[in-house]
Amino acid sequence: SAIEKSPLDFADEAEASGRETAASKMPPPEEVPLATVPGASQAVEAVVAEPPT
Repeated sequence: SAIEKSPLDFADEAEASGRETAASKMPPPEEVPLATVPGASQAVEAVVAEPPT
């Protein structure tokens, strides 16, 4: 019946609750690695790119 849940449904719920728990324990912004900051990859690419000649 529609009330029964498949193992996939339980897995999805476990993932969702895990994400919520992780989000509530996020470190302060200054502790977040640069790789997770939006735009950080572009900034790194700009620094690594050779200057125009």
